[in-house]
Amino acid sequence: MKLLNRLTHLTQPKTMSRSLMKSLRENQKFQTLILELYPPFFFMGVKILSISKDYRHLKVRLPLRRYGTNHNGTMFGGFICSASDPLAALMCSKIFKNTEVWTQAHKVDFLRPGRTDLTIEIQITDDDLEAIQTGLNDHAKVSRSFQYDIRDSNGKLVARVLNTVHLKIRK
Repeated sequence: MKLLNRLTHLTQPKTMSRSLMKSLRENQKFQTLILELYPPFFFMGVKILSISKDYRHLKVRLPLRRYGTNHNGTMFGGFICSASDPLAALMCSKIFKNTEVWTQAHKVDFLRPGRTDLTIEIQITDDDLEAIQTGLNDHAKVSRSFQYDIRDSNGKLVARVLNTVHLKIRK
């Protein structure tokens, strides 16, 4: 999350006006580019397929790359873990401003080998938002788990992720 903010700052020449920078930060295409340039995503070839304006829905593609496959020609589990790990935390950091956000726990159940490009789709629900906001209001910190699926290009379930994100109000 901090790296994403640093990448955003790298694109801020001192000559740019604040209003221009604000419009860039709010621009969805710019935000997509920044996410795709996040070093682990960039080297894995992660593509942002869609991201909602309110950051509650995100869909990404993890391509099957030659250097990301094992001796069976299937995707390394580490690629899948690396791509799926920061997504919920990144989304929460955009939704809940002035909070520190990180992945507290990350569990991936591999159900079948990844033989094609994979798609990861995450939805943050109204219940998630309410529970997080209540925890932040009552305790200044909260942990919330998100479950999401990873599917191959045929729509078959390859893995199921349980990702716990911790949020803490910045002081």
